[in-house]
Amino acid sequence: MQDSVDAWANEVLTDNELLTRHTGQVQALREVFSMACTRLESKLPALEANDPYAACDWIDAQVSYLQSAIDYYVGRVAQHRKPRDGAGEIAQREALFLRAADELAWSCYRALHPRQALPPKPPPLTFFAARGGLWALEHDKGFEYADEWGSKLEEAARMPLRLVGIPRWMAGEPWSLLLVVHELAHHVIRERKLHETMPVELSAAAGDFKGTWKGWIEELLADLFATAAAGRDYVAALAEFLRADPARMKRAYSNYPPAYVRLDVLVAFLELRGDAQVRAHLQLKIDDASKVSLAHHLKAAAAVARAAFDSADLAGFWIQAPDNLAVATRELGHGELDAAIVNAKNDPLKAIGTPVTALDEPRLWSCAIARWWLGAERAFADAAARARRATAELALVACSAEGGVRAGQDVVAADACAEALLGLGEASIRAAQQTEEKAMAVLETEAPT
Repeated sequence: MQDSVDAWANEVLTDNELLTRHTGQVQALREVFSMACTRLESKLPALEANDPYAACDWIDAQVSYLQSAIDYYVGRVAQHRKPRDGAGEIAQREALFLRAADELAWSCYRALHPRQALPPKPPPLTFFAARGGLWALEHDKGFEYADEWGSKLEEAARMPLRLVGIPRWMAGEPWSLLLVVHELAHHVIRERKLHETMPVELSAAAGDFKGTWKGWIEELLADLFATAAAGRDYVAALAEFLRADPARMKRAYSNYPPAYVRLDVLVAFLELRGDAQVRAHLQLKIDDASKVSLAHHLKAAAAVARAAFDSADLAGFWIQAPDNLAVATRELGHGELDAAIVNAKNDPLKAIGTPVTALDEPRLWSCAIARWWLGAERAFADAAARARRATAELALVACSAEGGVRAGQDVVAADACAEALLGLGEASIRAAQQTEEKAMAVLETEAPT
């Protein structure tokens, strides 16, 4: 089994398709599984001397636990490989989505440690999960959340590697990329032990309702982290996701406030950070009945947002929005994003911007793409055209990242981007070029915000 673990790790670490994006994660897994192999081997002589038959039963069970844990993680890392030749468009797009999600999570996590060559821990591994929503499994969670059989292994009593599970529907909805930042935040919260102190500190701002708010704070902190990192575009993406279940807008859960209240906390937080127009821009409407029934929580929302904004303990928790996010607020996505996608047909990396290695590029493009999809109803000739657009945008995010060029120019992502864009057709290209010309004409008469 040790040989098997080493062979798998060496294969992944030398795989040019995966580049070096998962080096830390794979090495961490190899260490955990190697420790298990060493422990089991060291116990065998004493067990065999005492009761050989019992020793056989014990080692068989332990090997099964170890194999289950290995299979669980090997399968999730394998999702990040380039699809085989001849794979369908869905497989290509799903691979690009995971790549883009990886780079977005990496860029945000790296921004928390600007003075270090590498973050202190490997960033979480994203993968497609069977559940309908996103979820995070942190280091201090039991592995039984992921794999009940594998969790019986001593070394896997706790999560060997942090995970972010993603439902497959997101691969067809590029605007949803920003939701990954919320799940990353859960790992940061646990890493900094904020879940131990912040619920009491922040819920105190809710006054008489602090008992209820205390159970909501960890999820709200994750929302606030994502809001600091991606601004109003994260709030718009979250609102789009929450509206899929109308009942959720006014219903409270043990760990989530009603969605109306949840969104109001984020809007109040952005206003405190200087976005005076966010409420008017997002137009998050609430019906009159809910205004009355949730009045006490809506009032507390502003107070909790203020408490988070003022907390000295959270000063290093907020990632600043990218300096060039102003480009996105100039409606990048309506004219400029269209033009970038068309330009990518001939030179994908040129479309990404300069420099392509800027750490904030995955966030910039994710914000721009969310704004394009959620800013207005977009018309597509057919489902195929919509899918091609989604694939092309994911390719832009994937190959714009610093991580995507760590080992040199990312030919794989660039080729995928170009191939996806070839299907746009000459008519679509001409229309996008006209859109670009109109957008640039407007931009020339307006000062950048």
